[in-house]
Amino acid sequence: MVWSAYLTMNTFDKLPLDERLALLRIDADLITVIQDKKLRVALYRLDNFLVEEYYDHKAQRITKVASVKYLDLVKYIPFIKISSIYNLIAH
Repeated sequence: MVWSAYLTMNTFDKLPLDERLALLRIDADLITVIQDKKLRVALYRLDNFLVEEYYDHKAQRITKVASVKYLDLVKYIPFIKISSIYNLIAH
């Protein structure tokens, strides 16, 4: 297992899915979740970058875990509370 402190976005995306999931469970901070009938997308902070986890309700499994480009974050703006960001930075 690779420790998150040494990861880059590119390195993270090349890891096997089970290792990416393990890193999220151990080292990541959940920021917010967006849900609809088909998908649940969770946004995490992992060290110095952000990661999305896609859960497909119909398949009942996680279908994608990947780093996020900052331009892709616009969809989260209505769901993020400033206080939650402050708490992540302050700790």
